[in-house]
Amino acid sequence: MQFVLEDLNLEAAERRLCCEALAIAGNISGAALLLGITRHALSRRIAKLGIEWPPGARPRRPSRARRRQNRPRDARSGRAIPAHRASGAARSGSAGAASVGS
Repeated sequence: MQFVLEDLNLEAAERRLCCEALAIAGNISGAALLLGITRHALSRRIAKLGIEWPPGARPRRPSRARRRQNRPRDARSGRAIPAHRASGAARSGSAGAASVGS
């Protein structure tokens, strides 16, 4: 099968190839076989490209690595700021209460 690309956008071409293979095969294993890649590799591409599969399915949460990339960063060190510190929320517990003295 051949098709013409509208532009030289690699991500759009990869998305189109994956969607065409999924539509023809009807499942991930068959589509992966058509594309000449492993089922796992196709599953990763489906997640990376945000392809809705199976059609009408609820979108999945971003991967743990993707969630870590989106964390706020410390200006000096460049490290990710933990969620409890990024929101400005105070830590609860006896350690915090013990440090407050009269």
